[in-house]
Amino acid sequence: QVSTQSTGSQALCCTHKKMAKPIHKDQIAIYVPKTQTWYVTLDNMSWNTDPNRQFQLKSGHKDDVPAPGNYVGDGWRIGAFRDGKFYVKGTGRADWASSQGNGEIIWVAPGKEKDDIPVSDNYLGDGTTRLATFRPAEGKWYIKGPTFHDWLNTHQGNHVAQCGGKGDIPVQADYFGEGKPRLAVFRPGKAAHWFIKGAGLNDWSASTNNLDIEFGKEGDIPVPADYTGDGKVDLAVFRPKEGHWLIKGPGTAGWKESTGNVELAFGKKGDIPFAGDFYGEGKARLAVYRPDEGRVYIKGPGFQDEAKSQGNLVLTFPEAHGIPVVRKYGF
Repeated sequence: QVSTQSTGSQALCCTHKKMAKPIHKDQIAIYVPKTQTWYVTLDNMSWNTDPNRQFQLKSGHKDDVPAPGNYVGDGWRIGAFRDGKFYVKGTGRADWASSQGNGEIIWVAPGKEKDDIPVSDNYLGDGTTRLATFRPAEGKWYIKGPTFHDWLNTHQGNHVAQCGGKGDIPVQADYFGEGKPRLAVFRPGKAAHWFIKGAGLNDWSASTNNLDIEFGKEGDIPVPADYTGDGKVDLAVFRPKEGHWLIKGPGTAGWKESTGNVELAFGKKGDIPFAGDFYGEGKARLAVYRPDEGRVYIKGPGFQDEAKSQGNLVLTFPEAHGIPVVRKYGF
């Protein structure tokens, strides 16, 4: 059985003649579960200043975990994971109800996906996002092959890899400038650890060059990103209790053994941290979303404290209590 659905005359497929043009900056979207509304800013500068620099659409459910991706290679699509299914909206800015080519994909095995965390990403380095989840109870990554058929009806390209365990937070990223992410998890604790698997989609135990890096502590939130612009993702955490960011220096040593470490003040307890290259500068800026205010705070460039930074920005969105979702949407 194929669960792909279409509101138009043609269902989703995995081949398109026209491929999406590369987008060189990240764009901020806020998904508000209560109203199932996505607010997308195209320039990361303002909201309600110019209608051509923003849009909003309805898609989703109050229990959705956002999971957008360039799933077909024709551009980024709004997507979400809920109750063992991926929901992927057709291309464009239309609401779900008005979109062509919406897809619903049944995941691995009914009843086992309750605690799955969506981790869709460009795992093969071909520019196309693969549907994927991390299952903490098993410490396994489920990465689906191409097409929008259900998992059990996708007969080629599915991968299941063990990396991590219960309580771990998935932090897959391109830590070595390889053009695709490595499987990785952040393990909270009095002394937190980053476990970065060796290249490939085999199990941890079958991989070479696995890494265990001590960095962070209980309560820290991992925020890996390329903060220095060298094409490699840096290990970083936000420490809510202190309102501090800690960005580890280059290399695979732990925090204490590394040089070039950075610590700075930005944000406060209750903020949701994220990062992105919002202005095409070639490196990520620090940002936080303050749910009770519905505001995004973007720190100016550099590693100074917020109070000493130039170019700090605040974006106020129409609704509060949302979820920040940063991608190169290119709508």
